[in-house]
Amino acid sequence: MNTFTSRKLSLCLCAIILGLSMVSCSETLSPRITVVDHSPPDGAENVSPDSAIEVIFSYKINRNTVHADSFVVTGEQSGSISGSFSFHNEGRNPDRRVAFQPEKMEMEPNELVTVELSSSIRSSAGTSLEAFSFSFRVDPSNVEPEPVDPEPEPPVEATPLTITSITPAPFATGIHPLQVIEIGFSDFLDLSTVDRETTVLVHGAVSGHVAVALQSLTGDEQSLRIIPQRPYAPGEKISISLLDGISSVTDDSFAGCSFTFHAAAFEPAEEGRRSVNYQTNGSVLQMLAI
Repeated sequence: MNTFTSRKLSLCLCAIILGLSMVSCSETLSPRITVVDHSPPDGAENVSPDSAIEVIFSYKINRNTVHADSFVVTGEQSGSISGSFSFHNEGRNPDRRVAFQPEKMEMEPNELVTVELSSSIRSSAGTSLEAFSFSFRVDPSNVEPEPVDPEPEPPVEATPLTITSITPAPFATGIHPLQVIEIGFSDFLDLSTVDRETTVLVHGAVSGHVAVALQSLTGDEQSLRIIPQRPYAPGEKISISLLDGISSVTDDSFAGCSFTFHAAAFEPAEEGRRSVNYQTNGSVLQMLAI
């Protein structure tokens, strides 16, 4: 072999060795990135469906390479699970930690979820990730309760307007011919519903229709005064009818009632009214004729 051929062969060998050395250095300076930790762990059970999925890489990553096509989360029942990515810059190794936050209620209870990281994810130096995957199972008890329609509120029962007291008492006898009749109610009266022609009627067995004046007691609109405008006939039976048009200020309705008493069997003395105190005993409510 001549000298020229030997030199030429030596140069070729040097070039090959240099090329191999450069490739080796390139791989050493920019190695492929790997996954060094992740959460949840592979095979984890009872994971909350709203837990973030975190992956820590061995090298800074290029954020633009992390997306729904390279970081794929799939549920065996719910299919592809959407969510948002966030990158952690804290500490000595920024951009090595990626968190994936699933959308609310994307995962089904007890389903197996698989996380697949493709080689499309690259480091900031341009090296690709060694493809990696892991899986976990969602908590079976974490089921969103179905909304329950609230129980309808029971209808408000109307409280009827009732009579609480009557003077003179029903069926009383010996009542003064000009005795004022006072009636107490369970609530304040709507005075516009109290009318001497339509809702409050006084009738004498002898004298017929008795003209009356109506007024409420001062400061107490729960009491109604019925004032006769002429004396009752001696000894006659007086009928008082309170009709169902009467109501309270809160629109509670009155069912209506009637009661009777008897006037004294004498005419009043000329010098003034004569008081007659005789009243029959008994419960007012028991003696009411509704």
